[in-house]
Amino acid sequence: MIQLAKILNTFHCLRHKTWAHGNLTPHNVFIHLPENLQDFEHEIRVQVDGIELTDLKKYANLFYNYKAASVWSAPEVLKTPKKILEPLTPMDVYSFAFIMWELFHEQVPFDGDIVATTRYVTKEDVRPRIEEENDDDDEEDDEEAPAKISCSEPMAKLIRKCWTSDPVERPNLNWVIEELMKEISFYGKQNG
Repeated sequence: MIQLAKILNTFHCLRHKTWAHGNLTPHNVFIHLPENLQDFEHEIRVQVDGIELTDLKKYANLFYNYKAASVWSAPEVLKTPKKILEPLTPMDVYSFAFIMWELFHEQVPFDGDIVATTRYVTKEDVRPRIEEENDDDDEEDDEEAPAKISCSEPMAKLIRKCWTSDPVERPNLNWVIEELMKEISFYGKQNG
């Protein structure tokens, strides 16, 4: 997650022109894992696709049925489904938080239903529930089920802050990276 945040932050902080992806989803984030598991921690590479198409996106719906909105889209995008908005950095921050949520919960937000997403996010101002590590599980532990990554309270707060409906209130990715680094440092001390 930190590598993805750093890539986006680099583009958001370009000196001559701020650049935002505007349509960030897990479908355009690629993770290259190392062949040797001993190098796992240091050799993971993250790439973001669609960067080269940014200037063409505004014409995309003229040529084919391009959908700028997805279940990872910010409320401002969902409110105008037929219009392709100029990509802004707060849109990427919002989408980044949904990708984080998806990693923790191992499911697509709103079950991939764009109509339900639009209704919940724009009309009811609702986001998916964040399962935190201290939540009580009513289900019995299944020994054969793979262990899920639990979302700590600081990570849940970070995700919620990035999900704010008002784009002006969303944090920048510098702050997000700092918070992610604090969390990694904390878990390193706990497990080390």
